[in-house]
Amino acid sequence: MDLLLLAFLSVAVYIDMRTMTIPKWVTVSMALAGIIYYGITLGKEGVMFSVQGLLLGFLILLIPYLAGGIGGGDVKLLAAVGAMKGPYFIFFLTVFLSIAAITVTTIVLIREKRFVSTWRYCFHYFLHILSRLTFGIYDREKPESLHLTPYPFAVVIGISVFLTVLYELLLKVGV
Repeated sequence: MDLLLLAFLSVAVYIDMRTMTIPKWVTVSMALAGIIYYGITLGKEGVMFSVQGLLLGFLILLIPYLAGGIGGGDVKLLAAVGAMKGPYFIFFLTVFLSIAAITVTTIVLIREKRFVSTWRYCFHYFLHILSRLTFGIYDREKPESLHLTPYPFAVVIGISVFLTVLYELLLKVGV
């Protein structure tokens, strides 16, 4: 299953790097492959395992998607990874995904010379949200949104999946 997952991810990363989109046929094929595989090998429990992974993968990137930070294809890609590997894999993947996303985003911001202004924006936006939640009002308008250079987030997902698969293999051999 790991080789099939890495093959699908390679296709998704390649297409995302070229077009900044992840086709539905890739994510749907991945999800179906996971559900069918676990259904055949583990029966009804396997299908539930796969669906739980799909849902967890979807939910992890839902908030960044709703905030406008990533595209819908990225959300579906992580959901499909969850269908192929299950919820426990997604849990560990989240650690590597967070580290990779912070690293790549920091590099992009430094390259664009927008690191400080972005953190200033995040701080003001956080105060805006906190004030509205706490007091119901805020005397400043919502900060204007940032216009960052988009990058193919599937690369971050692909790196994270590779590192998590490698971590699983190292655990199996007792390293």
